[in-house]
Amino acid sequence: MTRLARFDPSPDTRLTLVLAGRADGMMKLGERLLDLGRIADEVEAWESADTENYVAARLAQAGRQSPVFARPAVARLHELSHGIPRRVSPVGRFGLLAGAGQALQQIDAGVVEAVYQELGVTTS
Repeated sequence: MTRLARFDPSPDTRLTLVLAGRADGMMKLGERLLDLGRIADEVEAWESADTENYVAARLAQAGRQSPVFARPAVARLHELSHGIPRRVSPVGRFGLLAGAGQALQQIDAGVVEAVYQELGVTTS
């Protein structure tokens, strides 16, 4: 699919590819392919404080008053995602689901690591 998307990169090319799927399946397609169609490529990587603030803000938006991710978990989330927002969000969401499924009071770095590995997020 990546070769098809790169078939003729000239501005006059009118090739449109539409990919649809579940978030967990999309992560397995590989970053090279997904990067071709992302408008968010212009967003710079976050600093660790930005990732912390994002996680806190999203949890507050959902009505969570106290932190659900342990500080080392947020640090690991930032490290694994390289601060790239489109990687932070799904790993965080699935981390919450994994924590809920295990009835955890707080999500630790091990849960974040396991989710990251399960999603097959690539860094290339």
